[in-house]
Amino acid sequence: MGHETTIPGSYAVRRRADLLQNRRAGIIVLGLWFLILLAAGAVGIRLLCSTHAPIAFLTMRRLSYIGWAFALTALLAANRWLHVWLHALLIRRFTGEGAIYGFERGYLYAAAQLPMNRRHFLLERLLPCLIQTIILAVLVLTLSQVWAPAAYITLAFHLAGCSEDYYFAYQAIASPAGALIREDGVRLTVYGPASELPQ
Repeated sequence: MGHETTIPGSYAVRRRADLLQNRRAGIIVLGLWFLILLAAGAVGIRLLCSTHAPIAFLTMRRLSYIGWAFALTALLAANRWLHVWLHALLIRRFTGEGAIYGFERGYLYAAAQLPMNRRHFLLERLLPCLIQTIILAVLVLTLSQVWAPAAYITLAFHLAGCSEDYYFAYQAIASPAGALIREDGVRLTVYGPASELPQ
């Protein structure tokens, strides 16, 4: 597979993105998160109003509301763990090393110990988003009118929660073709040939 293990001596830092220290990067990701959640909420309300789900939901017994809230909480937590696990699985596949798990400022992540080439990095960032979007969309379409909204809410938070993945993927796409990329969950560093840096 040709795993990269070190940054070649002829490479230099081309760009950095730190979601915790760089205010601009943090605002972009938070803004993207908010816009996606807002759009998903608007679509969800429109879809909900076009079905009998509100009536089915309102006629549930009190115990069912508790079960529904518990199911939603469990689905949100399971979705986050699955997301981190998929990242870790792809990190092992593309680097040959296990992922490092972390929790920083309320953010759970799996990070690579070694750099990846641009193609592998993009796959590692975006495949978990795509796989989970498909799974959750299938749940939304197949669950009953009472339970489908829980899957839709999870889908909305999932799409918004991938904002950091979208931002890091954009940074990778904007990097040179031969770049090596290292990220630690909340920070990204892109390395490229020093000879291509402006003098």
